[in-house]
Amino acid sequence: DIDAVMAAQASLVEIKHTLRQVLCVKG
Repeated sequence: DIDAVMAAQASLVEIKHTLRQVLCVKG
């Protein structure tokens, strides 16, 4: 299902973005 894949990708992007912000703050 394309919609499910798009939703999963969006979630991964948000997680990566959040992790990057946390790493930048700690670094």
